[in-house]
Amino acid sequence: MTELILPESLAYHAIPAHAAALSRIGRAEHIPPDLTLDEVRHFHQARLSLLKIKTDYWCLLHDIWNAAWGPLVGGLDPLPFGAGLWDDGAGEIETVWLDGLLSASHRLNRQTHLWTAVCLDHRARSLVLRLSVEATGIGTDPQWRDVSPPEGWTLVEDDKVDYAPFWQAEVDTATETEGRIVTDAAAEMAADAIALIYAFAKV
Repeated sequence: MTELILPESLAYHAIPAHAAALSRIGRAEHIPPDLTLDEVRHFHQARLSLLKIKTDYWCLLHDIWNAAWGPLVGGLDPLPFGAGLWDDGAGEIETVWLDGLLSASHRLNRQTHLWTAVCLDHRARSLVLRLSVEATGIGTDPQWRDVSPPEGWTLVEDDKVDYAPFWQAEVDTATETEGRIVTDAAAEMAADAIALIYAFAKV
């Protein structure tokens, strides 16, 4: 069984009172005017703690992505975050924190790109996988839309943000044990989806 341990910083943030206090500090553009010198020091330390929490979250999502998708895309060319696909700031710590999602794209062949993602709520209670196929220059590949997703996956046409359409799979068993994320089921579900995509794209 492969499992990841929730970082202490995220466990701290999972306590509602802590999350609320850090959120207030994160929203502050300037030092509050009523703080004394010692209080300003604590304020800056809290800002640093919030950055660590967000960085640890980014790294945890990266570890989950590596466990689920990494072994399956090893033979594909990765697309850099500076490519046109990443105009929404994907990969940035703040964007990943706000969206609760880390994604990557790889070149399937000359005509198509594979987009894969992992989503985890900040309290590590729900793990979701996502996948899409994009035709170079035109967005979502219309032929991929005709492929039926494998068992456990559904097609999301509109996510009320800007990532859809994509296949999505909720990995219920991944977060059953508090403070730990078991990645075996996610890896199996990812492999089922990739097998269909590779057959479709003739990789």
